[in-house]
Amino acid sequence: PAHPAGQGQKMQKVMVQPINLIFRYLQNRSRIQVWLYEQVDMRLEGCCKKPSLTALQT
Repeated sequence: PAHPAGQGQKMQKVMVQPINLIFRYLQNRSRIQVWLYEQVDMRLEGCCKKPSLTALQT
C-alpha cells in the first residue's frame, strides 16, 4: 500500500553549530530562555537584539 507524503519515512536530525543557531536567533529577533549551568532553577528570558555600534566600541 502507498503511504501519503511524509508518512512512514524517518526524519534525519541535523546538528547545528551553536554559533549558527545564535546567529539565526539574532536575525529573527527570537525570544529565548537561557538556563544557567550551575543554578538549574534560575532562568533568564528575553529577546535577542543585535548590539548597537556604540556598545561595541566601549
